[in-house]
Amino acid sequence: MKAIKGTWYAAGFAAVMGFAAGMATELGGEYINDALSAMGLAEGITLLSLSITGILLNGALFCWCSVMKGNIGKVMSVAALWVKAVLIGLFCRALACNFSALKAVLGLLVLFGGGCVCLSYIMEREQIQDKAKRFAVWLCGVTVEGIMIPSVARTWVLLFG
Repeated sequence: MKAIKGTWYAAGFAAVMGFAAGMATELGGEYINDALSAMGLAEGITLLSLSITGILLNGALFCWCSVMKGNIGKVMSVAALWVKAVLIGLFCRALACNFSALKAVLGLLVLFGGGCVCLSYIMEREQIQDKAKRFAVWLCGVTVEGIMIPSVARTWVLLFG
């Protein structure tokens, strides 16, 4: 909490409300099962391009939150956190509706990776040491989201699907 300083209550509220909004939104169909089976059938280069796209989108949000200083930067950071929390909530709702071992592992990875990415958005940016910590936390989350999650899903589908 030391690196987050004064924005933790606004960020906590945005994270909880975004996650709740995502969990309350119901999308039709079995889109998670379809996505997992598509991962098993897709070529490796297709998954790599999707992973790179996800990393670039997370990088764009990270840069967006880093460019602005002061109150505008804090507002942008909380807005980016809310958007990310909604997406995490959507994914977790779909995982909770049809429980399986793969979905439990993916759910934990999504919460960990998304949590690291969200935390990196709201960490303070003024000090040199905080910039390195912030980038390390972001990189850990993006690695989980962009590399580990598709790899685990593809391996599981290829072995058991």
